[in-house]
Amino acid sequence: MVALTDRQMGWLHDELGEDVPDVDLQAVFERKGSVRETAIVIVRRRITALQNQPLQVGVAGVGNFTFSENLKSMERQLKRLEAMDDDPSDDTDTDSDPDDDLPVIQVRSLPRRRRRR
Repeated sequence: MVALTDRQMGWLHDELGEDVPDVDLQAVFERKGSVRETAIVIVRRRITALQNQPLQVGVAGVGNFTFSENLKSMERQLKRLEAMDDDPSDDTDTDSDPDDDLPVIQVRSLPRRRRRR
């Protein structure tokens, strides 16, 4: 049994929200072996659950509520996850210095201006 690291669990919560119990995420991860595949499974489950519900509900005198945009948003999220080349939270990264990714800024001093009297 391989447990999700804090970094992997954090990425999943950032991607999926806090409503999926950690136990469920761990179970899917053990079956799939990839954090990205775990996220894909959870998003597919959400899409299926939403498709099994009416996408529009009308309440007389109140208004109509539509969930089709939620479905489209989840489908876009799924496509983005499927298009990823590698596992986004792969803990095999050996980069020991997180500051290596910071941009370099060059600062130059300008000569002082002379004041006219």
